[in-house]
Amino acid sequence: MRNFFTWLLIIFLIVVIGVTGFICGLYVGKNVLAKATIEAARQTAISTLSEKIKKLPGLDVIEAMPADVMHGTVQAISGRQIKFLAGPKSIDEIIAGAPAEYNLNITEKTKIYYFEIKDNDLTQESIPLTGFVTEKLITIDDLKIDEQIAVVFDPAQLGQAVIDALEIKVNR
Repeated sequence: MRNFFTWLLIIFLIVVIGVTGFICGLYVGKNVLAKATIEAARQTAISTLSEKIKKLPGLDVIEAMPADVMHGTVQAISGRQIKFLAGPKSIDEIIAGAPAEYNLNITEKTKIYYFEIKDNDLTQESIPLTGFVTEKLITIDDLKIDEQIAVVFDPAQLGQAVIDALEIKVNR
């Protein structure tokens, strides 16, 4: 009788180990190994959708954004660096939906400015052609978190961890 229970226990353990291995195999197969296939299918769907959107009538009227300009929001300022959240520059970036975060380096050559609009005695009939808008230079200390800025940079630096800003125009 004791031999019977020993064999029953061994069979039970084999079944439990087999079922556990089967469940683990299903999990690994669906969640780990299929990630590459799912990501490839996602990229194919995004590129197909972006090509269809690009062919829509009227989109050829919209000019492409220059490769050396980004628009976005100041997220953080630390010393001579700005953490910058850039908006999408193309239909592909809009469809992908991932905002790009960059670290901008402010050098001595970086020009930071905003346009000041003078409104002294403006009427609709007579808008002065000169002196209406003046460019005001500011420093990095004058920038504020959540300000909208346009950044001019060298497009060759786009893949780097820190990008040197050539010019920053603040929207005020």
